[in-house]
Amino acid sequence: MKKNRIVTRVKHSTGIIKSKNRNEDLIELRSKYTAFSKCLKFLITTLSNNHAAMLARSKARLEVAKAINSLTVDTPLFKCAGDIPANAVGTTDGGSEASLESGAVPH
Repeated sequence: MKKNRIVTRVKHSTGIIKSKNRNEDLIELRSKYTAFSKCLKFLITTLSNNHAAMLARSKARLEVAKAINSLTVDTPLFKCAGDIPANAVGTTDGGSEASLESGAVPH
């Protein structure tokens, strides 16, 4: 108990114990945080929209590949244009799920 009183008296005599009212700093920081939060929400919304658009594009590309595949089944072009990779057929997004899991770079 005596040690706490000595520390308190030393802090009081040196001026360390005095608290500073930082209300002005907090008001400025709160306004900066609010602005940052709004920008961050906008970024998240934009990234979500971009992700949805990329998935839709990937699905459309798979549909085009399936259409070309059906057109070139018994032709010499099948090897070049109609052969769909096995990892693209079973996925809903045109193969990007499988390619991302395997570590391949999408084209």
